Amino acid sequence: LTLDGEDKSEVVSARIDRQFSVVDSGVYTLLVASCGAPDASMSARIVVHNAHGFLPGHLYGLLRVFSWLYIAYACVAAIWTAMLIVASIRATSVSVSAQSIGVAAPTLLHAALSGLLFIGLFETLLLRHAYVSANDTGEPLSAPLPVALVLGTALSVLRRAAAKALILMLAAGWGITRPTFPIGFVRAVVLLASLSAVFALAHEVFGSARGAHAVGAVAQSRAVALLLTLLTDVPLALLDLALGVWVFSELAKTRSLVRERGHSARLSFYRMFTLALVFFLAVGVTVLVVTAVLASRAAPHDRWHRQHWQSFFLFGGLPSGGAAWDIAGFGLLVALLALFAPGRAGSAALYSRASSDGREESDGAAGSEPFMLSSMEHMSPSALPAGVDVKEFFTLEDD
Repeated sequence: LTLDGEDKSEVVSARIDRQFSVVDSGVYTLLVASCGAPDASMSARIVVHNAHGFLPGHLYGLLRVFSWLYIAYACVAAIWTAMLIVASIRATSVSVSAQSIGVAAPTLLHAALSGLLFIGLFETLLLRHAYVSANDTGEPLSAPLPVALVLGTALSVLRRAAAKALILMLAAGWGITRPTFPIGFVRAVVLLASLSAVFALAHEVFGSARGAHAVGAVAQSRAVALLLTLLTDVPLALLDLALGVWVFSELAKTRSLVRERGHSARLSFYRMFTLALVFFLAVGVTVLVVTAVLASRAAPHDRWHRQHWQSFFLFGGLPSGGAAWDIAGFGLLVALLALFAPGRAGSAALYSRASSDGREESDGAAGSEPFMLSSMEHMSPSALPAGVDVKEFFTLEDD
């Protein structure tokens, strides 16, 4: 603490060390006042140590969430990898054929799900490491940003964009009713996923800077904050809305097609898939409603992480961007892994070469006769009506 005298010739410097014990959880303000010294200047270093470590209270929940998510991802990845290895061994076995036990070899769809799973595993590992390091060392999560936090955030953006593209392709029947898509459809999916990744990355950068106080006066300026929100969050919300409409539109078409072809295993899969999407959508709407309610109850001059510091790690302020979305995304991924688990139930709905020309496999055991052949063999000639017009029963898409 440096004080200049009235004649600018006397300089008084002193070092003041103070330590305060805090017994109640909450938000505290450190106020430093200078009484009667207009030319005083001060430089200080303030260290706050909580019972759990140096990490601020509104961010400590993220450490716990990503620690548990990392354990959950690791357990699911181990089980999923073991199931894929067993399915591959059974499918390539010489003594026991894959068809006789109803197990198909892992497909490109299984590879895509595995990619999402392991991206989530490394994402939670890096984010957990970043928060544990900040909690142990007291180093701030800004200026500069930790490498683990940057890489974890990048993997999070990549995982979300890839998951959106995969859900859209599953809704359109990829790996179930068709093996490929027209090039126009693929380009549209890639464009939507790329734009979503760009705006999601911008949202994460601005959210991290605002939450970690890295933007200083920018975070205090409502005009700048509103402008950044309009440039990042609004386009991202519109893209997610367009994606939702597109997904359920394709899902309705695919379910109608499967219902017409009478494949009960695939129809059952799409019922479960629709329920999983509806549940995920309900969770997302609930998070948005809770976020809006908490934001409406916050004082205009208070930041979110001060007035609602207990729930900041789940909802992340307005717009919502907390760990609740990571938890919901993990739940949706586990549901998809359960639906496509290698085995008899998981392989029954997958696309196969036997149905690549328009024929649908029967729901019985592998190797059973086609539906039309078995039906015609048990039909007597007298039961066939005279003058049957084939065009009434078949279209150009049927075999």
